[in-house]
Amino acid sequence: MRVPSPRQDGGPHHAELTSEGSTGCRNCENHRVSQKGKTSTQPHIDVNLMWAWDMQGVLQRSPWHFEGGSGDLPMTTFKNRAHAAALLAEQLQGFGERHDALVLALPRGGVPIGYGIAMRLGLELDVLVVRKLGFPSDPERAFGAIALGGVQVIDKEAFATSGVDPTDLTLMIQRAATEVARREAVYRGDRPPPRIHGRSVLLVDDGIATGATLQAGMEVVRRFRPREIFIGVPVAPVPAVERFRREVDGVYVAHCTKEFRAVSQFYETFSQVSDGEVCRLLRDAWGRHEKTEVYLPLSQRAVS
Repeated sequence: MRVPSPRQDGGPHHAELTSEGSTGCRNCENHRVSQKGKTSTQPHIDVNLMWAWDMQGVLQRSPWHFEGGSGDLPMTTFKNRAHAAALLAEQLQGFGERHDALVLALPRGGVPIGYGIAMRLGLELDVLVVRKLGFPSDPERAFGAIALGGVQVIDKEAFATSGVDPTDLTLMIQRAATEVARREAVYRGDRPPPRIHGRSVLLVDDGIATGATLQAGMEVVRRFRPREIFIGVPVAPVPAVERFRREVDGVYVAHCTKEFRAVSQFYETFSQVSDGEVCRLLRDAWGRHEKTEVYLPLSQRAVS
């Protein structure tokens, strides 16, 4: 079942469960949604229109959530990254109409998500290499991240609980920077980086845990002065979404939850993505993009 797009005719476009248990809209008035201190009448999917809590704190389906048909997994679970990308792409139909939009995926796990979105919406896909600094006891959980250009993001509170000695942090950063350079060379080769200046950029990953990798990615993208920055992820904890909403122009999330331990818990299959898989997806996307009239309206693009 397809997720409805925001209505542009001034009529009702969504319903949200309020604390009183009735149906209503908490955060928009005649489609005027506050974004980073601005008021806009542009059609925009705000994260608060995608999820709602009942009085017991249980996540309820809203019209923005994918309503699975027969045989589909529950809303809180994705079969794999391809499945997650398909659900997220449904919510991103409006983003796909933006002129000159760019999908930037964070490798490695974000690349299958970005590929699925870019293929369905006919958008340009590229990669933004960011390397997380993980807990020794749980490498998938990050207390910081390193990106191109010497960008470093360290969550001081998370680092304090990581068990990493400060004297070892410098070595971890050096190793991460070396890995960032290696991956950039492997993934891109001699292909030039994408143009970011003046474009609408969607940063994509397979989920948000601490948000350190996305934060580092945002710092890199901002240096190139895009017109807008959006974030798109299949799953994220509420605090992270609330934080990013204050920093970017919009957040798209298929499932936002209070009960969060790790991104992997929301996937039935969450296997490691290899460098070879990243390269295969990027080259396929780049080849398709070169053959596609990317500036045609979404409805006129032929996407296989």
